This record gives sequence, C-alpha cells and structure tokens, in this order.
Amino acid sequence: MVCRWVNGLPVPPDGLDADGTQLLAEFVVALESLDSEGGPAVELGRRAGSVAAYDKVARAALDAVLQMRAAGQIEPDLIDGEAGVEVWEAALSASAWPEAGVWVHRDLMGANLLATDRRLTGVIDFGELAVGDPAGNVMGAFHVVQAKYRPLFRAIVGADDATWARARGWALTQGLEALPYYWNTHPGMVAMARHVIAAALAG
Repeated sequence: MVCRWVNGLPVPPDGLDADGTQLLAEFVVALESLDSEGGPAVELGRRAGSVAAYDKVARAALDAVLQMRAAGQIEPDLIDGEAGVEVWEAALSASAWPEAGVWVHRDLMGANLLATDRRLTGVIDFGELAVGDPAGNVMGAFHVVQAKYRPLFRAIVGADDATWARARGWALTQGLEALPYYWNTHPGMVAMARHVIAAALAG
C-alpha cells in the first residue's frame, strides 16, 4: 500500500536484524511479483540495467576513490584496487538476468527505509522505480542487512550466484560514486558510501 505518511526513522547501515531482514526480503518478493508488463524499462547505463553499459562509469568511480586514498583523504584500508576490480569484473562476467524484467526500486539503502523500534515500517522514494534486473533490489542486502543475515535475505528472494554477483557490483559502484560526490557536502551519504563499499567487498 502506498501512503502519504509512514512513521519511522531511517535504518542505519547493517541496521536490520533477522526479523527486519525477512520483512525487507518479503517486500522485494512482493514488489517483483507485480505485473511489470508495460512498465518503464531501466535506461541503458543506469543501475539494474546492463552491467556492461556501466563499465566505464564503474571503473572511473573506482579510480576516483583510489586517487582519494593515494592523496590521504580516506583511510588506506577502505578499498583495495584489486579487490574492487575483482568484484566489478565478477558482475561483468555474470550471466545477465534471463527472464522478463521485474519491478526494481534500485535504491534500497537506509535513508529510503523506515523503522520503528528496529522493525521495518516502510519503504520510501520510488522515484527510480522501473522494470529491470532484480539485482537492483538485491543491492539492499549490502546496505542495511547485517552480514550474518545476508544468507537469509538471499534465500528468501531466491538470488542465484549471477544475480548476487551483479548486485555486489552495483552496490560497490554506488558507494564508489557517492563517496567523492558527497565528500564535502553530505556526511550521511559519505557514511553510507563507506559502509556499502566495505560490505560489497566482503560479499
């Protein structure tokens, strides 16, 4: 149900416990079950579209963050260049989603999820809603799901190895793009970027 107002506060990084993880996964399953025929397709070069079409942007984002590390702007252990390339190239080499596109939120990060007393109460910001690769929803696991509960999330949404690899690549790139972009303007987004980079690298 779409509401004008939903009570709750943004979910912090790794803020969902087992119950919250299950609720988020069930939301994803419900969203993807809706008829997507005739829905707007994800534009080429956008998250949850073709991974290959995002290759140039992703590599540029990684280079920008590595330059920040070389300049001493960020902690040296935040990102390892080889590890970053490995995650992205795994997304590139993963098979594409073989079925019809599904509805994807594409931005299931903490700022767009609300909780009350640690219970998930709402999902907001559907401005990027489109039809595309379900990896665009699975990305949420690297934003707000505690590492020990990610297998639970994955099992409920039914993400296969290829979808998981694409989701890791998209999540990593989202963090890499956000870190320099918001560096001097938005501490909250910088914190999100740091977290999702680390989570995506960890798998």
